[in-house]
Amino acid sequence: MPAKVRILIASLLCGLMATIGIYSYCSAYNYKKATEWVNHTQQVMAEANSVLSGVQDIVIAERGYVITGDPSYLEPYKAGLENVQNKYFAIRNLVQDNPGQEALLDSINMLIAAKIRFTEQVINARTQADFAASQKLISSGEGENLTKEITVLLNTFTLKERELLAKRLDKADKNYTWAVVFIIIGALLTLLIILISHYLFNKDYNRRLKIEKKIRESELLMKKFLNSIPLGIFILKKEGKPYYANDKSKEILGKGIMPDTTSEDFSEVYSIVKMGTNEKYPPEKLPIVRALNGEKNVLVEDMEIVKDHKKVPIRVHSTPVIDTEGEVEYAISVFEDITDLKEANKKIKESEEKFYKAFAISPVAFAISDTATGKYIDINDSFSKITGYSREELLGHTSVEVGIIVDQPSREKILKNVRQYGTIRDVELTIRNKNGELIDMLTSAETLILQERQCTLSINYDITTLKESERALKEANKLAQESVMLKETFLANMSHEIRTPMNAIIGFTELLLKRNLEEKERDYVGLIKTSGENLLRIINDILDVSKIESGMMLFEENPISIKELFHSLKNMFLPKATDKGLILSFEHPYNIPDTVLGDPTRLTQIIINLVGNALKFTEKGSVTTQAKVLKEETNRFIIEFSVKDTGVGIPEDKLKYIFERFRQAETYTTRHYGGSGLGLSIAKQLIELQGGEIHVKSIEGMGSEFIFSLPFKKAITTIEKSKKTLSKINVEELGKLNILMAEDNPINIKFIESLFEDYKIYADVANNGKEAIEKFTKKKYDMVLMDIEMPQMNGYETTLVIREDYKSDIPIIAMTANAMAGEKDKCLKLGMNDYISKPIKADILFEKMYNAAFTKETDAKKKYIDLEFLVTSMHGKKDAIRETIDIFIEQMPRDITLIHDAVDKEDYRSVKHYAHKMKSAASLMGIAKMQEVLGEMELLAAEGAQIDNIQNLYLTLNLLCEHAIKELRNERLLYV
Repeated sequence: MPAKVRILIASLLCGLMATIGIYSYCSAYNYKKATEWVNHTQQVMAEANSVLSGVQDIVIAERGYVITGDPSYLEPYKAGLENVQNKYFAIRNLVQDNPGQEALLDSINMLIAAKIRFTEQVINARTQADFAASQKLISSGEGENLTKEITVLLNTFTLKERELLAKRLDKADKNYTWAVVFIIIGALLTLLIILISHYLFNKDYNRRLKIEKKIRESELLMKKFLNSIPLGIFILKKEGKPYYANDKSKEILGKGIMPDTTSEDFSEVYSIVKMGTNEKYPPEKLPIVRALNGEKNVLVEDMEIVKDHKKVPIRVHSTPVIDTEGEVEYAISVFEDITDLKEANKKIKESEEKFYKAFAISPVAFAISDTATGKYIDINDSFSKITGYSREELLGHTSVEVGIIVDQPSREKILKNVRQYGTIRDVELTIRNKNGELIDMLTSAETLILQERQCTLSINYDITTLKESERALKEANKLAQESVMLKETFLANMSHEIRTPMNAIIGFTELLLKRNLEEKERDYVGLIKTSGENLLRIINDILDVSKIESGMMLFEENPISIKELFHSLKNMFLPKATDKGLILSFEHPYNIPDTVLGDPTRLTQIIINLVGNALKFTEKGSVTTQAKVLKEETNRFIIEFSVKDTGVGIPEDKLKYIFERFRQAETYTTRHYGGSGLGLSIAKQLIELQGGEIHVKSIEGMGSEFIFSLPFKKAITTIEKSKKTLSKINVEELGKLNILMAEDNPINIKFIESLFEDYKIYADVANNGKEAIEKFTKKKYDMVLMDIEMPQMNGYETTLVIREDYKSDIPIIAMTANAMAGEKDKCLKLGMNDYISKPIKADILFEKMYNAAFTKETDAKKKYIDLEFLVTSMHGKKDAIRETIDIFIEQMPRDITLIHDAVDKEDYRSVKHYAHKMKSAASLMGIAKMQEVLGEMELLAAEGAQIDNIQNLYLTLNLLCEHAIKELRNERLLYV
């Protein structure tokens, strides 16, 4: 072979080898580049998926925050924002060489920005307003539409990347084929190169397969995302062939993708009809068809899908997917089943219709107004009737504008409460209607949403008649109270007028009986005394009835020994029983409790009444009184008492009347036995007022048995331990006192002087309060005996002058014939030390005088304050305690003045207010007596009556305030 040929062949071979090498290198290089583009495309698609995930994360965080209001949901929201922005810029850098994709990314970015702005509006609404405001924004559908559009564009973006990837893969496959051919041809010459190239190629090929697998997995993930969306998603290719449908769309449509159908067949295949009809929906008007024709953001709500012979209303939103050349490449529809929404709207409409029907025909006056402006939106006939204004006159105006006069402060207060709390309840208003008449109304109001507008529904009742009845009732109550006061005043005066001469009668007979009288004279005096005592007993019965009727009968809670009581009563009644030849017994079992807590005076009164009646109506035989424990409970005993006699008995037909007032078994009973007919009635009421009961068993001619039971509290201590040991009274000590007696009745003066004369006690006499003050200022006295009913200045007024004007704590003992309920308390509250009622018993008077003069623990000397609570509360801090005392000393006289002014004006509301305020201060200072007076004053003021009693309480309060302040000034020195 010629050299030239060899050279040529060699040259050709070298050229061929070089060409093969160069072409192989170029093919390998192109394949490597194609692989890199595959990686590039995978990265772009991954970043696109991340953007979609980020948008969904933002939506989830937004929904979580709106529903719960939990700020922790804002952290993933912020992270999602940052992720979306980062991923967007990453994709933007990756597709810089693709203008079409860049343009599509710009559109996606604009939608993402709009979505973020909308999401921030929702979050701000939830933060600054409430759930309803944010929910209203969400319900507008704007955010959902943006999400759908972002999803559509991202899907389009991914589709384009996928197509680009397919082209690049195709190109890579061709390069691979040519590279293999040339490598095989040059294999004999460059086996080593082929092996190395083949090794490298296989390595890159495996990498490409992995990338393709990831792409497929990415597609599956995207389908999962689409299937998880609670909306139907349906995609068509540009030629009208179905491309994709998620699970929700198949569920709503009832069928999956029909591969062989076109857009013209949809109305037939999927049985689409116009809403509310059986008419086929025109194919050219289907949203997805309109989107294929280039129409953007098509939204329709007038179609129904016939599925399983049932019509399902749907809402469809369609839009085209445009390629880089501006041509429609796909059309995507997003749709949802709106059956529930339609049903809800129907129920709302029905509810509104029912509401308006009830609103219109209700006899209650209803009005609906705009919450913000107060202008009427609607009223019913009842409201028009009350106000006198027609609908035309009221609608679009406020109540003030049309002349329904409600004072402006009340109106503003009501509107403020409605706006702030959303409701008001039972507010009383007075309005002036169109005719100028004043109407009392009871108004309630509630805010509600009507047709997406905040309104106020007011419910109004005309209570004019009720208020007039209430005022009439108050007036009647006032008259009734005045009647009760007149009755009590009459009884008090009657008591005073009768007891004054009775005081002299009984008192002088006792003095006479102490003298040496002849037997006949002593009998006469004894009869006078007995008659006087009987008359006094009748008076006491009448007063007890008055106390019970007025509700002023009070019961004490003191230790009682049943055994000792029976012993005393037996000694009391034994002489009378012996005179009549009767057997008298008081019996009780061994296990009767030693001591119980109850009212010993009232128990004694009941038993005396029953035993006295038994002795009176029994001529022979016996009277037996028994006591036994009927029942024992945790904290009390129920004790049964019985008084049984062998007397005349009671006819069966009279038993039901025996406890009535002024009723006795027979008409001759009063003439034959005497009595007022009040005793059993009083006993029955005293028993029942204490929670007990009484009944009687009797056989005419054989006797009677009265049985009653009473509850008694268990006593911790025995009666011996609870008794106070009184100093033995030495009457002669009273003779050392300078005594002033204020008394206007000459008989009473003579009686007391005669009583004192026997014990060498002397007293200066003042015939009225004014004269008593004159004597008091001229001579130092140790005690004042003060009659209550005196001319010119009575005992109350005189006492106040001594206590307030002269600041004297001289012992004052009230002497009064007024035995009405509350008289003793009234005297003590006004500053008197003790009280004795007429007729006066010498031993009782001397005991009270001795205790007032020689016992240290008198009311005038006792301590009024107890700072233990204040000191404990302030942990013993002297400065704080002293400052609190100073505030009280400064403030209390002002409050006393305010109460005085309110009492003068009969302003019960102010009296109640200031009394309640002062009670708290008195409690802090431990002034128990002041608390008691203020509490009573507060209760009386709340009832709006008894101004006289309130005035008396004020006088006591003023005196207590002076004593308390005097003590506080001394106590204050301990905390300097």
